[in-house]
Amino acid sequence: LENLTFLLSGKPITVKEQHIVSAANHPSGIRFCMGMLAKKIVRQGEDVMSSKAEAAFSFASVSLALWDNFPDFGKLLLAYFYEFCPLLAPHIPLARQDQADKDYYKALGYKYDDKGVIEKQDMYLKRMTGLARLFAAISASHKPQGSSTDHPLGPKTVWHYLSTLVNLKPVPDLTATLLLVMLEITGNMMIIRYKSQFFKLLLFIKSSYLPQLEAVKTDGGPTSRLDTFLTKILQDKRIDPPKGILPRGFVKKINL
Repeated sequence: LENLTFLLSGKPITVKEQHIVSAANHPSGIRFCMGMLAKKIVRQGEDVMSSKAEAAFSFASVSLALWDNFPDFGKLLLAYFYEFCPLLAPHIPLARQDQADKDYYKALGYKYDDKGVIEKQDMYLKRMTGLARLFAAISASHKPQGSSTDHPLGPKTVWHYLSTLVNLKPVPDLTATLLLVMLEITGNMMIIRYKSQFFKLLLFIKSSYLPQLEAVKTDGGPTSRLDTFLTKILQDKRIDPPKGILPRGFVKKINL
C-alpha cells in the first residue's frame, strides 16, 4: 500500500529491489499509473473474486486507502466498474435501431473471442458476480484508520443503488445475481444503519420485485438463490457480517 501510494503521488519507489522509478518523471506518468492501477484492481474482480469471494476485502481496503488520498483514483475505479458492468451504476444500456447485436452485448459487458463468438451465459454471470463482490466489498469495508473523509461508497450509496436497481426493468439472471451479492456482503452493514427500514426494502424486493425477476429468468439459479436468501433473512431478522472483511483499523492511512 505504501509503494502504491508513493507511486501515485510521484515519489520515487524501488522496483524489484534495484530499480528506482518515479511516475512524475513523465508529464502523464501519474495519470497513466492511476488509470492502469484502477483498471487492474477492477479486473481482479473478474479474475479472482469470481472464484475467491473473500479475496475481495483485501483489495477493497487497499482501494479505499488509495481513494482517500487520491479522489481521482476513486473516480477512475468507478468508471471501470461501470464500463465492465453497467448495472453496477445501475444503468441498462438501450439498444439503438442501428446498433449491431455484438456492439449492444459488449455494452452490457459481454466478451467475444477472437472468432467473434460471444461468451457463454454462465461465464458472463461469473465475471459479473466477481465485479459485484469487489464493488460490494468496497462499500462494506472500513475506511483506513486516520481518515477524516466520508466513506465514498457507504450505506447511503448502497441504499440508493438498491432502491434504484429495483425500479429498473430486470435484466434476465443478472439483476438477481447482483442483488444477491450486494445483499450478502452489505446486508449486515445496512441493518445496523437502517434497521427496520432496510427490512421493509427486503420485503418489497421479495413480494413485488422477485415476481418480475421470475418472469424474465432464463436460468432459475440466481432467482432461486435470491428467494431463498430473502426468505431466511426476513425470518431470522439478521444478516451475518461477510466472511473475510478486515477489522476496523487494520489498514492505516498513508500520510503524504
